[in-house]
Amino acid sequence: MHFSKLVPTITIITCYAGVFAIPTASTPKVVSLPYVKHHKWGHIHPEQLKKRGHVNDPIINNDYDQPYNYLTKFSVGTPPQLMEFSIDTGSSEIYMFDPATCASIDCTGGVGFNKAKSTTFHDLNQHVEFDYGDGSIGVSGGYFKDNVLIGGVTISQYQMALMNHSIGGLDTQIMGLSGNVGSQTYRVLPQYMADQGITQSAAYAVYMGDVRTPGGNLTFGGYDSSKVSGKMYTTPWHPTNNGGANPVITALWINDTTPGFVGRTSLTSITYPYQANLDCGEQFTIFPSDIYDQVMTHFGFCQQSNFVWCDSLTRQGEFQFQIQGSGGITINVPFSQFYLPVLNPDGTPSTQIRNGVPAAVCFFGVQRGDDINAGYFNLGDPFLRGAVVIYDADRNQAAFGQAAYNVSESKSNIVEINKSGNLLGQATLSTIPWATPTKSYAPTCF
Repeated sequence: MHFSKLVPTITIITCYAGVFAIPTASTPKVVSLPYVKHHKWGHIHPEQLKKRGHVNDPIINNDYDQPYNYLTKFSVGTPPQLMEFSIDTGSSEIYMFDPATCASIDCTGGVGFNKAKSTTFHDLNQHVEFDYGDGSIGVSGGYFKDNVLIGGVTISQYQMALMNHSIGGLDTQIMGLSGNVGSQTYRVLPQYMADQGITQSAAYAVYMGDVRTPGGNLTFGGYDSSKVSGKMYTTPWHPTNNGGANPVITALWINDTTPGFVGRTSLTSITYPYQANLDCGEQFTIFPSDIYDQVMTHFGFCQQSNFVWCDSLTRQGEFQFQIQGSGGITINVPFSQFYLPVLNPDGTPSTQIRNGVPAAVCFFGVQRGDDINAGYFNLGDPFLRGAVVIYDADRNQAAFGQAAYNVSESKSNIVEINKSGNLLGQATLSTIPWATPTKSYAPTCF
């Protein structure tokens, strides 16, 4: 969660990304921004790999325990200053650090933004603070306007925040893109690009790629149809309590194709349908507690740590997420998209001693929603690696398609999204009401 002291609660949906060349515009009125995985190094304690004796033991989940994030690059100011940012499809703000702060925290993104070197910098003289999680980490600074260079296109005088203080070691610069968080006081970047005629539509698409690929792509004003297997399906956003909006999950299955297992199993819940965050950059898919228990029992993991022995990740099959009911779309995400190796800084597999012998450590990308709030459903990176998602805040809708893997860039087919009321015109799903969880969690995995 992302909290601003200027505005009400903002739900953060981060998608970190990393680029080593300035992206170029794909077609007229469409701008593409690639991103790649960037490994973060930290420490894994042997205790995190042991079976936990109580279901309420905390899940280890902080930056030092993430096997990677994603970073992308774009420029701010005149002349342009190139920096790295995390892509956040749930918050609305773009912020960066000034050089002194960036140096003091060794910030992800280089040397920070030097306002004195930009001839188009305009200080808005308005203080801003952002807190994350339980408030123990955050940033503060002030709003400004300046030019932004993305995909070879200049976006004139866009509002951003320049931070001069970091709390709790927060070292990441954020590219917030969401226009449906309820507290928005100005047009976010995709909307502003459409206002300036850079794109026809404020819609943008996220394709994360396979877990084995180096990264994915963010496309403003369109999407790459070669990355979609089948049709895209448009669904309305459903209002949240904090003024935002999310899609709805109406059913979930495990389709286990491992020899000797039962095949397709429904994951039951007392609270279907669920609103679900689309959280690009969250290392986990966070299941409501009753669904999480069934998942961990199926895989044989009765523990609250996300670190597991790699040789225990042998199951084959997929999770099947149904969106907007039986007439909607089902996104099939292979188990492999939830399996991540933990690497050392030199790129070799990380190991811990098990029964006197080194054994490789992996990351199982699920988390129990009760550790955040009851019934929380967060479709993080593992889910998004199975889908192409188009966000359209102007029309309060999204579109989903099954992700295609191993597609050559030579087959790329960029489809421009116009200003029409229907996002894509292929298939529109009806609105489905959603329920707020009302029943307490009864643990089944100890």
